[in-house]
Amino acid sequence: MKRLRAQDGFAVAIAIWLLLLGLLFGGLAMSQALLGLHKANASWNSTRAHAAAEAGARMAVYAINTLGLNGASVTHPPSALDWTQCAAKADATAPMTTVSVGIGKAWCDPVPIDLGGGATATYSLSSVINCNAEVGYNPLPAVLSLGTIQDCLKRKIVATGTVDGVTRRVYEEARAAATANVVGALGINLIGGVTLQLARPVPGTLRECIPNGGTSADPSSSC
Repeated sequence: MKRLRAQDGFAVAIAIWLLLLGLLFGGLAMSQALLGLHKANASWNSTRAHAAAEAGARMAVYAINTLGLNGASVTHPPSALDWTQCAAKADATAPMTTVSVGIGKAWCDPVPIDLGGGATATYSLSSVINCNAEVGYNPLPAVLSLGTIQDCLKRKIVATGTVDGVTRRVYEEARAAATANVVGALGINLIGGVTLQLARPVPGTLRECIPNGGTSADPSSSC
């Protein structure tokens, strides 16, 4: 009995030591679980942000077609310097409207989109880039000749998606073709009719950009 009583303090020390070890390993396991959860959330937010950026690019193409942004590019007088039309945020009753790009300005202002669920996006459209060399078309507008001439209209798109502080950015191009029937009247060549195809994404142009890259003058830099 005396020997057992002499070992009471030793047994208590061992029990406390084992308890501390259990708490230590439990804390390590908890920290690893929290770290894994944080990484999983970050990965999920990054995936959602990329999807939001791609949705922004698709909304840009939708705006080009719905608002008829390329129409002014086909029919404007050659002397006009601000003929490229841009999408713009208006107000709650008319969330989308059109504005003319400023003289010498190569990009439209960003258009914000609330995708819901904590996801937001913006897209920026470039002025029309003539892509006649790519498809062998004649330029429009230009000095018109009798007959039918065609024009290729291309825009650069930079879209950004953000979810819970995680941002992804993508670049894509959209292209449309226009056909103008030119007729002569009183010695003047006039456009008798214009057929403008819907703008569509150019296959193979979608790519990832550096999230914090780009400038207001050229959002596509670092893409």
